[in-house]
Amino acid sequence: MKNEKTIEVLNTLVQINNDRIEGYETAFKETEEPDLKAHFSQFMLTSQKCKQELVNEVTRLGGEPTDSTRVSGKFFRVWMDVKAAITAKTAKQFSAPASTVKTPPMKPTTMYLKMSWSI
Repeated sequence: MKNEKTIEVLNTLVQINNDRIEGYETAFKETEEPDLKAHFSQFMLTSQKCKQELVNEVTRLGGEPTDSTRVSGKFFRVWMDVKAAITAKTAKQFSAPASTVKTPPMKPTTMYLKMSWSI
């Protein structure tokens, strides 16, 4: 069949979008930040729209659209779950005011190097 390779490639793109949709769903559920939830929701909608366009094209070419995801996507989602369990679920920890960020003391060697280059 002439369209087999095209259908195969399109189904791979469908799988990628399935991975994206599941990943954004996971991220949406894991965060408590309204801004992040809005972004993940929008990304999910965009991926669903792309997937639907690909599914329509696979069907038009006489193929059977896939509902599966890739193994690499499954591993990535497991990693996201593990990472979420270990780290904080909000973006607040990354946006601390500069006044609360503590700079470690400078080592004498570092001080010497800075001084020697400023001469």
